[in-house]
Amino acid sequence: MTTMDKVVIKRWTPYPFRQFILKIHGRCDLACDYCYVFTKADDRWRTRPPFMARSTMRAAARRIAEHASTHRLPSVDVVLHGGEPLLAGPTELAYCLDVLRSVVGSATTVGIQLQTNGVRLDDALLRLFARHRVRIGVSLDGERSAHDRHRVRANGTGSYDLVATALRRLGRPPYRTGPHHRRDGRRGRTRRMPTG
Repeated sequence: MTTMDKVVIKRWTPYPFRQFILKIHGRCDLACDYCYVFTKADDRWRTRPPFMARSTMRAAARRIAEHASTHRLPSVDVVLHGGEPLLAGPTELAYCLDVLRSVVGSATTVGIQLQTNGVRLDDALLRLFARHRVRIGVSLDGERSAHDRHRVRANGTGSYDLVATALRRLGRPPYRTGPHHRRDGRRGRTRRMPTG
């Protein structure tokens, strides 16, 4: 008897997806030495479009909506990822956020997160994300020496100072994670960035 036969006998049913990752930009503004996309032998990324087309965003939103409806999901999470998703720019990011929530509709709550290296995270983007209730994750490899050893810009200089500035911005009102950003109602905590 195969493993699959055993699963079928136990009447296993698939569990519907509740989280979707959208790679909205295929390039990055850092040159991390451990990056599995841009520094390894597979260079197919060079021949692919740098960012997700609006038609693809709408198609992805329709498929998420269809899935949520089929499985009667009260909520789903969408993670905007890259490369570096902030390279898409505020106009395309706003379009993507609007499309995700409007196409999926009100029957399903859409929680949106964005994973960024933080280099381009400025007040204008933070206002956009606050308006759209986007939770933000920032990649940081520890303190300055650890971070700058691997997470460098194309010219070889470290990115810690830019990321630390972005985290300080993110940690102040009104952008600090709070009850309006979390579905579970718990108050978010921020951590002060070391300066040295």
